[in-house]
Amino acid sequence: MYPARYARGMPSPRTPERPAAFTRGELLFGALCAVLWFLGSSTVFYALSMQAAAVFALMYSVSFSLGAAVVGTPVAALIGFGLRGVRPRWIHLAVFALYGLAVGFAAVRLLDALNHGFGLTFSTLGLVTIALAGGSVALGRRHAFARADRLDRRPTFLPRAALGSDGRGLD
Repeated sequence: MYPARYARGMPSPRTPERPAAFTRGELLFGALCAVLWFLGSSTVFYALSMQAAAVFALMYSVSFSLGAAVVGTPVAALIGFGLRGVRPRWIHLAVFALYGLAVGFAAVRLLDALNHGFGLTFSTLGLVTIALAGGSVALGRRHAFARADRLDRRPTFLPRAALGSDGRGLD
């Protein structure tokens, strides 16, 4: 992981050997996008399902998604660190979708355990919530890729000291 200052003029952290390297800012951006995708999609699903359990799940979705982001972001950083040399993006998206499914399953199981076996885990509501978590984490990674692409297309302006004594980089 590289410092977020690269977005302010430093060279990109991505190299041919590490095409999927990322910065702290890109990691946090992806985590924020994953939380927002989950909250938006789960709210729509819960509102459309019109089940009593949906109101119950909606009450906990904000706190659980923020908790999952706080606990899950360091693990996502380790996964991304391990995948930084892998060029195909579909592999990243698949791995992060599986990670989101695991986090979603753990969150739904925890919610079920806290409510003395409410039966949410393997109900339709629980399974859709788990699937939404997997898709949201993959979409968060996709948005982090898009942000990195946008930053890499911007011109890089190096400090004058890095250009050499003549200020043009010719010496």
